[in-house]
Amino acid sequence: MSDKTEKSEIRWHRWFGTVFEEVLIPLGLDVQTEHPVMIDPPEADVVIIRKNGMGWTPEQLEVLPDGVRDCNASHIIIEFKNTESLTEDALFVTGGYRVFYKQSRDLKDHEIQVFIASSKSPSRKILERHGYRPSDKAGVYHSQYSMVRFIPLIALNDLADKPYNALYRLFGSRKKEKLRALKRLMNEGLNKFPDKIGVFIMKAVRFLFHKGGTETMSYTPEERAMFGDFLEEFILPIMKFEELREKLPWEDLLKDVSVKDLLKDVPVKERLKGVPVKERLKGVPVKERLKGVPVKERLKGVPVKERLKGVALKDRFEGFTQEEIEMCLKTLKRNK
Repeated sequence: MSDKTEKSEIRWHRWFGTVFEEVLIPLGLDVQTEHPVMIDPPEADVVIIRKNGMGWTPEQLEVLPDGVRDCNASHIIIEFKNTESLTEDALFVTGGYRVFYKQSRDLKDHEIQVFIASSKSPSRKILERHGYRPSDKAGVYHSQYSMVRFIPLIALNDLADKPYNALYRLFGSRKKEKLRALKRLMNEGLNKFPDKIGVFIMKAVRFLFHKGGTETMSYTPEERAMFGDFLEEFILPIMKFEELREKLPWEDLLKDVSVKDLLKDVPVKERLKGVPVKERLKGVPVKERLKGVPVKERLKGVPVKERLKGVALKDRFEGFTQEEIEMCLKTLKRNK
């Protein structure tokens, strides 16, 4: 990769690569100079650019989360980690974004800031491994290690319960915190965001709790699909099955939901509540019905005549001693 010295007449990078080419290719090795390290360039999750002024406006501060709102850089990159925790690869990638973006825009150090926003809360062990310590803002951590000191960490679960953090806390992993964030948004936070965001959240919640009528029919297929994604990601995980059953008609609740997903985490007792025995056993092979049921329980309440029906005489006396069989035959003769 070229740097400012390449502007001079001597192309030191090319000469450096030529040495490897001339020495190693004759030995059967492949050497490529000025070669792209990847086919597709990496893409940052979020880039925020402040076009005017040296700081955030009051309106901007109302919607920026902790960490970002405390930063004065005009270019901010946020790498979002949804399923994985803080890893070395994540730190290296985010550091790479800082280097390459800074070079491409010819920025100074104070003009750019990168963050990692983590859905999961990193363990103390992981934080210590990378030198991260809590800052004066809940959920925001700074590292003491030189290699990653310029990459603050934002743990979305742990951000303060403030209106300006609420929308971003929906992306945390903890159900309890998601619910608190949603309540905060519904109570006082939606007016801080553009109408499109506020209306979407309101309509999505109404879509979930509306019982019948024509309101849901007025939504476009695209809106319904978006609502479905929103509900699956943010609402359903923080609601109990009983709450859903009270809020939604059964036909809406079961629509497009597999039986496996529907019954997940629902106790067996609740699943079978009110279901007739005949329906419970429908389609279940006899072998499966009797699996794990003691013989005594299987025969309980079944008349002897019914128990022996269809059983061959030889099988009826299986396990009996010769003496027991003879006694049984004598008894039968006397009763004849």
